[in-house]
Amino acid sequence: MQGKAVELRQANDDLAWQTAEAILLRRDADNNARIAAQFLAKNSCRFDALNQAAVTAVRVVAPACRGDSGAASLALGLAWAGAGVPTMIVLS
Repeated sequence: MQGKAVELRQANDDLAWQTAEAILLRRDADNNARIAAQFLAKNSCRFDALNQAAVTAVRVVAPACRGDSGAASLALGLAWAGAGVPTMIVLS
């Protein structure tokens, strides 16, 4: 009878440990999701700022290309692509 009680106690301890571990993993997942959302928002703002800087650069370079803003945009886009920078330039 004592052997059965020891087995049940060990099983109960294992279950309690697994439950605590599941709770901690759930909290980690929630924290990771929250942090990922924060990073997404920051990266979006940074990308918008970088894109605006690119638009400004294209507008500055465009007159040097005799008004051919397409050539300026293409030259800047190719330079950034070579540097591994995702390029999205929206002239508005």
